[in-house]
Amino acid sequence: MKTENQAQTNPNPPQNKAKSRFAIPKSLDSVIFQQEEKSQHEEEVEEGIPAYDESVNIDPALFAQAYDELVAQFRDEQRTSLVSILGKNKFSLDHNRFVVIVHNEVSKKQLERERDMILFLRQKTGVPNLIMEIEIREIEANALDKLPYTNEERLKIMEEKNPKLKAFMQRFSTQMKY
Repeated sequence: MKTENQAQTNPNPPQNKAKSRFAIPKSLDSVIFQQEEKSQHEEEVEEGIPAYDESVNIDPALFAQAYDELVAQFRDEQRTSLVSILGKNKFSLDHNRFVVIVHNEVSKKQLERERDMILFLRQKTGVPNLIMEIEIREIEANALDKLPYTNEERLKIMEEKNPKLKAFMQRFSTQMKY
C-alpha cells in the first residue's frame, strides 16, 4: 500500500507524439538517396517547361482579345494591382512567347506569382506551349517632368532658354535675391 506522500510514478511516461517537420536522417545513404530523388524531380520539372517554338504563330487579334478578357476578369475579381500592371504595360508576341514589359521588380514578382494567368491565356489562344516572359524597363524621366522649385533653378532654366539674359545681368550688374 502506498502512502499519500509517495508519488505514483509511471515507468513509461507518455511520449509527445507531435511530429517535427524536420526529420533527422537515419543514415548517410538515406540523405544521398533523398538528394538524388530531388535532383531527378527538378530535372523532370525543367523538362515540363515549354521551349521557344518558331513553328507556332499566334493570331495577334485572338491574343489581344484573350489578354483583354484576362484584364476584365481581374477587374471583376477586384485585383486592382494586376489590372493596373497589365492595363498600363505593353506586350509583344514572338511565335509562342509573349513578353510583358513592366516598370519595376515588384510588378515582375507579382506577375510571376500569377500561375493562373498563363493557363488562362494558353486555353483562350489554343497554344498549349505559350511562354510568358517579363521584362523590366525603367521609365525614362522626361525633362518637362522636373519643375524648377527654387529661384536658382528658375534662373538657370531662364538662362538656358535665353542666353542674352545672362549678358543683360552682367552688363547692368544685376543679381537675383534668393
